[in-house]
Amino acid sequence: MDEGSKPAEETKLTGNSIEKVNERSIGYMGMQKNKNTSNNAIKIILYIVIGLALLAGAVGIGYMWRDITANDFKKSQDSKTSTLETAKNTLEKQLADEKAKYNALVEGSGTPTITPCIAIAPGVSAAESIKASITSGNTSAITSYLAATVTRIFVNTVGAMVITPNQTVPSLTEFITSDNAKWDYNFALSDVILNTYRISGTYGKYFPTIAIVGKATNKKVISFSFDCTGKIDTIFMADNADVIK
Repeated sequence: MDEGSKPAEETKLTGNSIEKVNERSIGYMGMQKNKNTSNNAIKIILYIVIGLALLAGAVGIGYMWRDITANDFKKSQDSKTSTLETAKNTLEKQLADEKAKYNALVEGSGTPTITPCIAIAPGVSAAESIKASITSGNTSAITSYLAATVTRIFVNTVGAMVITPNQTVPSLTEFITSDNAKWDYNFALSDVILNTYRISGTYGKYFPTIAIVGKATNKKVISFSFDCTGKIDTIFMADNADVIK
């Protein structure tokens, strides 16, 4: 081969070299592209994993919070139930105790004896002193024969009123001294007159058989009733006997 053909061969070799360099460059670029794609895929997977982990954590925290809240509520309800149960048991015990006491009283020797208060008449001496306190006008003498409280009835005036012994004496004095000339109360009334008073629909209850009843010539009527100790507990006064019907 002559010298003139060498440049062509060198050019050819150089062209092959360029092609090889180009192939290598293309291959390297492909590898870089694949590497970048792989990195992106890894990042995406990592993001997905992290997201799932966060989601799982949030769900777990939600369940945990629900369980804590549910447990607190259950404890509160259990405490209230326990308190109510204790109160119920206490009340049931108290009821049982009271029933037992009642049964013991009714069935056993501890049965209470209730004695009714039966009105009784005063003694003869006391009765005469009560009458004399009116016929003499010395009403203060009646004080020792009065009960702790006295029911006073004024017909057609103030009606019934509960008063003390200290209030009773002035009230009696005013009643009998409104006509000083008429203190002639008769405390020995006939049964006919007394029965007329006793059958009165309105005032008959103030004339029991043991009552001390007096009537003045001016038709004023006074009646003393007694309690179970023989003390005066009710005084009935009427300005006119005609109203006792």
